[in-house]
Amino acid sequence: MTIGKKRWALLAAGLLCILLTLGGYYMLTRPYQMAISVVPESMDDPEWPSKKQWFDASEWLKSGQYIKINDFDLLNLGYIKIDDVNDFGLERQLRRAIQETAWPTPTLAALGRLDSQEFHKVMKGRLTYEYLYSTFEKETLTPTEDYFLIFFSEQGRDYEVEIYRTPFQDDFTFYKMGDIEKAGTWHAALSRRYSYRDYQAGKAVPQR
Repeated sequence: MTIGKKRWALLAAGLLCILLTLGGYYMLTRPYQMAISVVPESMDDPEWPSKKQWFDASEWLKSGQYIKINDFDLLNLGYIKIDDVNDFGLERQLRRAIQETAWPTPTLAALGRLDSQEFHKVMKGRLTYEYLYSTFEKETLTPTEDYFLIFFSEQGRDYEVEIYRTPFQDDFTFYKMGDIEKAGTWHAALSRRYSYRDYQAGKAVPQR
């Protein structure tokens, strides 16, 4: 073999080693990669108007407290419970969801017309909740965005609304994610995410 051919052979072998090393690294780290949605800098970006920004989430996923369920969402097995489901901030979002429901029943419409103090008195002790899943806060890349269903009954009918909770100073703030729905709607949806209820029921975590 000539010197030139030996050099090409060594170069090819070196490149192969690099590719194998990178491939092995990717296989080892891929389970710990998660993403947030960001707006591309240019409208010409093929992923406009939303693209995945990947980051290393091994700090949380290796802890045993968090379980990855897709590229964006995870379960926090030690999620912080809602101390007071009748928190005024949460009730404000619930009342807003009732007011913005497209076709409210007469009883729901009446609830929506109550002021915040009257609404608080009426709903006191009537709200329950269910933890669903969590996501990462986009600035800090920490898994602190928690999603819940809030349940209540009115005139014999059971309702739910999805809300999410995010840290604010030394407390939390709440935001509604949609309209008031008949209880069971979220879990009945074919496009719904894997949730903490699924995990508790022993259903397999989706393979990603």
